[in-house]
Amino acid sequence: LYSYMCENKEHSKKELCNMKNVKKGFMMDRLVCEEIKKLGYNNFALIDYLDQQQREVMKGQNETDRQMAAQQRQLSKTERQINNLVTQLSATDDTSTTGYIRDAINSLHLEKQKIVDQMNDLKQIARAKDYSIREMQLMQLLISDFAHTIDSMSVTQKREMIRKFVSRIEWNGETLD
Repeated sequence: LYSYMCENKEHSKKELCNMKNVKKGFMMDRLVCEEIKKLGYNNFALIDYLDQQQREVMKGQNETDRQMAAQQRQLSKTERQINNLVTQLSATDDTSTTGYIRDAINSLHLEKQKIVDQMNDLKQIARAKDYSIREMQLMQLLISDFAHTIDSMSVTQKREMIRKFVSRIEWNGETLD
């Protein structure tokens, strides 16, 4: 499935690592697939772990939602203040007062922009958490089905599965463990 080479060796064009490449990559592929299959057969602990992680992310999502609601209330309050000041500005003829009102409007406008920026940040966080939850749900589904379906998968599908489960493989340059 894969060609296995040390990342340092690959990125430095063989300058930073003299470790041998895995000569029989298919053996490494088979070992990786067998280890992932074991997860599928004994997946209770892993699925419980993913459930726990999902609950933690959801707790964080609830906090993000609470912060978003608070920011929305603050934004509405700031917009009402700006509208009141604009109404006062249009009703006054006193030039010394209009300067103060304009300064207050400008200050509130800057505050409003900060709130909008914070809300945008919170929206990005919420999207990332939602994505994490969906990834964990997909991982649970894949794990439970993987052991039974890996042998019927195409090479491309196996590669995609390995990418989802394995972030790195280590070997000592001599033997596959």
